[in-house]
Amino acid sequence: MQVLAGSACPLGSELSGGVCNNWGSILASNGNGHILLSGRDLSATHKLQKAELVEKLSYTPPSSSHPVYQTICARIANLIERAAPRPPGKILVKETDVFLYPSGMSAIYQVHQMLLDWRGLESAIVGFPYEVTIKMMEAYGPSFKFYSLGTDEQIHEFELYLESKAKKAQGPFLQAVRCECPSNPLLWTVDLERMRRLADQYDFVVIVDETIGSLPTLMFWTLQIFVVLNPNSRYYTSLKTSLGDFYTSDLYVNDAIQLEINSRDFLQRAAQLNSTAEDHANYLHPFASDPSSVVNAVHYPKKSTSVQRYKARMRQATDDFTTGYGCLLTVASASVFFDNLDVRKGPSLGAHITLAQPYVQMVLQKQKK
Repeated sequence: MQVLAGSACPLGSELSGGVCNNWGSILASNGNGHILLSGRDLSATHKLQKAELVEKLSYTPPSSSHPVYQTICARIANLIERAAPRPPGKILVKETDVFLYPSGMSAIYQVHQMLLDWRGLESAIVGFPYEVTIKMMEAYGPSFKFYSLGTDEQIHEFELYLESKAKKAQGPFLQAVRCECPSNPLLWTVDLERMRRLADQYDFVVIVDETIGSLPTLMFWTLQIFVVLNPNSRYYTSLKTSLGDFYTSDLYVNDAIQLEINSRDFLQRAAQLNSTAEDHANYLHPFASDPSSVVNAVHYPKKSTSVQRYKARMRQATDDFTTGYGCLLTVASASVFFDNLDVRKGPSLGAHITLAQPYVQMVLQKQKK
């Protein structure tokens, strides 16, 4: 089960020290996998509260020349460069290095098509990605290598594979490696420094999706509903040319306008998301070591053995933003925990309320063992 922290306390709950205080009644267990409810009737339904419309949008015809696109791209470029190291000779990201898409999956697909146009070679995935990415790569292009856990042992296997292929290949034989930071659902951080060294040695592109870590927190040229090309990469010119050859702005202009409005306070919202998820993880984690608890494990970057790798990618804290560990945690638990969890249920990352979803049952039914 996954908990997707919100930027406000869940409806029907009270905020106490950053933790919604309905956890206490949920976690009391009789040791037989049953929850002993106390204090609140968790079956009570919440009444939907009417949301006030902050800004009402009038219809705007689709137009890629609308200034809102430039505004969003400039905002993303500024977020990438804020609180980031600036060694001598570093080229800063510009708004023209940012490409907008109507969805994350659209961005993933278009980048894959761009790489196929660029090289048309095999790819690799290190660490478990967004599950639709796997299906997309199975459907389009050559085969790919998949190292689902992204552990040091699996990266060693990958390195041996690269060594073997390099002995037989005449020129490049791999186009890209995809990683997530952190991965979903185990929130594991791959050894990206080692991956960078392998990429330099064997001539391939590293693609990092840091949707869960979030742009203000981690230092990456990123892949979300937008793609940012690294102007310091040796592949920058060829990749930008290839991507630009077939790029069209399919992000509907009214969606872009709403996206611009919603992202004006992005730093504040991201900080609250980080804080809420960390408070939940800190509260839940001790129950995983209690044999009588229905919580078996809590996966969260701060609690992971790969936490130092995550910290190595974190930006420095500033007066306007405190870095954190993202808004997602995965709880391995009995179904009774999810059934009685007093938050709204559904899949939406970065919402204003905390949500929970039975991730494995929803997404990985066929892959379950």
